[in-house]
Amino acid sequence: MGLIKNAVEQGKQAMNYLASKLKSKVNTKYDVVIVGAGPAGISASLEATKQKLKFVTLEQDTLGGTVSNFPRAKIVMTSPMELPLHGKVKLTETSKSELLELWNEVLSKNNIIINELEKVEKIEKQGDLIIVQTTKIITPQNLFCLQSEEEVRQENSTYQANKKKKYITDY
Repeated sequence: MGLIKNAVEQGKQAMNYLASKLKSKVNTKYDVVIVGAGPAGISASLEATKQKLKFVTLEQDTLGGTVSNFPRAKIVMTSPMELPLHGKVKLTETSKSELLELWNEVLSKNNIIINELEKVEKIEKQGDLIIVQTTKIITPQNLFCLQSEEEVRQENSTYQANKKKKYITDY
């Protein structure tokens, strides 16, 4: 059961590929937009930091993606893996909470922020740019944080990345 290990490796490989294809710097806020903060997205975010890329990571749910929705006592099985900017992780049987705690720790140590509860609504090309439109998901838990209807309207965001740097949009 190396699904988590495979996802971590694929996230790292995808970001390495993108970094190798970045030849010219376009004046955008981000080099890449990472959609999802499951094992692959976390690994891609760590690798993007390692590669010194400008990026944002969007997650429509919470850190860990599907893993965060596992039952509390579920045993998570994986194989030892190499996590960018952290090193070897030798967990084989662990709990969901231990795995999420590790990811939180590694992301925090590297000053990586995940934009949780932000759903990608649309991805489109505009010339050499890729425009990613999102909507902040309003839940009963975060509704109390919003002060006015104007703040709710301002929760929609647009991110731009150079199309040469956003391989997923070519599919």
